[in-house]
Amino acid sequence: MLFNGVIGRKQAMAIVFLIAGMLRLSYLYRSEKTSQIQPDSITHIQMAENIISGNGMTDGNYYSIRAPGYPLFLAAVFKLFGKSMLAVQLVQIIISLVSCWFVYKISRFYFSREVSFLAFTLYSVSYGAFSLPGQILTECPYVFFLLSAFYFMLKEKYVLTGFLFAIGYFFRQEILIFALFVVLVEVAVKKRIVHALKLLLPMMVLISVWGTRNYIIHEKFIIGTTSTFEHLYESNIYIFERMGWKVLPEIPNAGKGLGELELNQLKKERCRVMFSQQPLYRLIIAPFLKLGFFLYPFLPEYDVTYMWILPFWILGMARLSREFGKYWQFYGIFIILVALMAVFHAIPRFRNIFLPFMVIFASVSLVEEYKKGGYMRTGVVCWFFGNIVVYFFSPLFRTFVKGILP
Repeated sequence: MLFNGVIGRKQAMAIVFLIAGMLRLSYLYRSEKTSQIQPDSITHIQMAENIISGNGMTDGNYYSIRAPGYPLFLAAVFKLFGKSMLAVQLVQIIISLVSCWFVYKISRFYFSREVSFLAFTLYSVSYGAFSLPGQILTECPYVFFLLSAFYFMLKEKYVLTGFLFAIGYFFRQEILIFALFVVLVEVAVKKRIVHALKLLLPMMVLISVWGTRNYIIHEKFIIGTTSTFEHLYESNIYIFERMGWKVLPEIPNAGKGLGELELNQLKKERCRVMFSQQPLYRLIIAPFLKLGFFLYPFLPEYDVTYMWILPFWILGMARLSREFGKYWQFYGIFIILVALMAVFHAIPRFRNIFLPFMVIFASVSLVEEYKKGGYMRTGVVCWFFGNIVVYFFSPLFRTFVKGILP
């Protein structure tokens, strides 16, 4: 029983699910349309429309600039319900609620019901989680496949895990690095080659389908996309420019008349030139500045739910590191995703990918600190209400923070 026996666990989870659903629905009606449909959204929508019309997975010009998962997902929803963004958002709300359940199940695999319920609750009501379904972007289904793959990996359902990792890869490709890390641990550390093969083979089969399709189009086996170097460039210029670098000229006429691979080579060369022009100190400082932006709490409003967990997430990671071998999957996914964020985009939007694991670490720490009573319990309560105060005065605090940033 929870809450001193007043209400049972199932009833409490049902209440949280209800609140979570209401928050996600309210976001659809309260948020600006520009936050729901962004430039990336338009490209995915164009590709979905072309899939339905029989023109292939293309935005009208290029065939491999985006991973196939989200355009196919949109095309499926459009085929069933017509071209309705609301239908997409409602389907994503269902997916997001299932993700909340996976957060509970992953937490429960290691920790007490108390910690697991807190993680489930914090994730369900976090802005980063309840805003995702309202955005026509890859992150909502990606988080679902990441969490489902992670859960079945813990349950040692390796064939299913491999398929889920591959499907997740079709939405966002950083998941492949973590999957290969798991394969490496299974082979080199645990000496479980059969388990590694069960995980690896489904990924190879599905990903090779995408690579073969690209080979037929481009006569080159591409398992990623042709926009990698564009993303690498765009995700670094804002940092280098702040440190005094003069941005390179745009590609003339946006590369019109060039083939997709030719344009990709120009973007690759532009990336090479950008990095070659940076002194060593900028290359060292840039990842730390990017991670600073990644932790930035204003979106532009103050993300109070994120700030509730921030110190306890860090404290939880430090505390559980004493048993690193037991929790290696948690640390593995964090180290890999943080490293990729340091190279590519490190903006608040992308911390939503980390959020399920952040709340699990934070919940472990919160429960332990609160149980200590005394000053620690007072500190937890003060942090909670202090952030609410900051939220109500967020314009003033945001102006101050922006004033001291480089």
